[in-house]
Amino acid sequence: MEDVVIIARMQKALKETFITIQKEAERLGLIINTNKTKYMQVTRKTNIIKQDIEVAGKSYEVVNQFIYLGSQINSKNLVKEEIRLGIRAGNRSLFANKNF
Repeated sequence: MEDVVIIARMQKALKETFITIQKEAERLGLIINTNKTKYMQVTRKTNIIKQDIEVAGKSYEVVNQFIYLGSQINSKNLVKEEIRLGIRAGNRSLFANKNF
């Protein structure tokens, strides 16, 4: 199982959903890779202390951004970085094929 995003309004709902996915994955013989699984909190509050989350006895790292299906998602919901990455990728393609 790859490239799954869980979105929830409350941490409790996030944990419950994750536990359900984990149980169903195990039922099918799949294992969730705890090294690749990350957690991101999106909020308008500025005084939130971001820390790893624990679900069913396993800890998951908190991140401020990640790439999902080729697009960068960040905790501030800003597209500026996504645009910069797109321009950089376009420039790489242009200069890599300049001789053609």
